[in-house]
Amino acid sequence: YKEIAFDVVSDQISLKIDERVLFEAVKRLMLRCKGGYSVVIALQGIGILSFRDPHGIRPLCYGTRPGNDASSRLDWAVSSESAAITSMGFSLESDVKNGEAILAKINGKVIKSDRMF
Repeated sequence: YKEIAFDVVSDQISLKIDERVLFEAVKRLMLRCKGGYSVVIALQGIGILSFRDPHGIRPLCYGTRPGNDASSRLDWAVSSESAAITSMGFSLESDVKNGEAILAKINGKVIKSDRMF
């Protein structure tokens, strides 16, 4: 599914990328792709987009830790296994909900979609 997910999402994204465009692309992917998947996409200059299938078949969770600079910005990690998050020194925050998308922007701001289905 990863190649299909990339193709479907990239087909929906215009040159002007914001969370509304990204979340709409994810929603369209969820309409087209059946079955279980959890996806994490690193978007250069934007951040990390992660989402989980509407039925929650595949696991996906995220965590935070203080950033390495003097700001109050948080670093974010996303994984299918909570052990991977905690082993890197991140605090486990939550599971990504069924049919939810999360955009962790490079400025540390996190935007969550409503459940899409």
